[in-house]
Parts: sequence; structure tokens; C-alpha cells
Amino acid sequence: MTSTTLNFKVLSINGNTIAYETAIKIKPGSLKRTPNPQINGGIVYTTGVEDHYSVIPVSIRVTDESNDLFDTFFENGNNNTITFGSENFTSCTLLEIPEREDQGIAEYMFNGDPVL
Repeated sequence: MTSTTLNFKVLSINGNTIAYETAIKIKPGSLKRTPNPQINGGIVYTTGVEDHYSVIPVSIRVTDESNDLFDTFFENGNNNTITFGSENFTSCTLLEIPEREDQGIAEYMFNGDPVL
């Protein structure tokens, strides 16, 4: 019988370690390739940049301290750096302050540069 231990990755924003509540599901930004069939049967791919940014959702427990911290991240504009495990996301922007219920869970949505 083997035992499995989950090792949660460390999340930090601007050097502040964040205790997150739910799994972090990051969508790393990438170029989007669109197939364009040609009359001769071949396919030509075009590349778009509309999804060339990372999406980093962070769900945390709402407290006075977390509200103050995330208000600071919001005021930083796109000057936030998020580190999750070994990945670094730069130029991150907190899109908006979500609804916050005391001791509830709030989801903060950041957009940032893609990890290359």
C-alpha cells in the first residue's frame, strides 16, 4: 500500500505568500492558431494574439487583512508579479475588486504576461 501526499505549490504576489482556498487553474497565455482550409486542399494557419495573456484566478478567504492586501494589488495596476510554484507571471493586473462577504471566499482574477 502506498500513501499519497498532496504537495500544494506556493502562491505569492509581490513577495507576499497567499493562502489560497481552492485549486489554482492558470490559463497560460499563448498565441492562437486558426486553420484556414484552401481550395487546393491544403491548410494555412494564421496566428492571432487575442488570447496572448495569462489568466490567474485566486480564491481566498475574506478578512480585513486580505481585503487590504488585494486593494493594494488593485492599486498597483499592472505592476504585480505572481509566482506559482516555479512559474512567474509579470505585468499582472487585478481586473476588479469582487464581491466580498466576511469570512466567505472571494475570487480575484488577474491577467498577466504569458509564460514563455
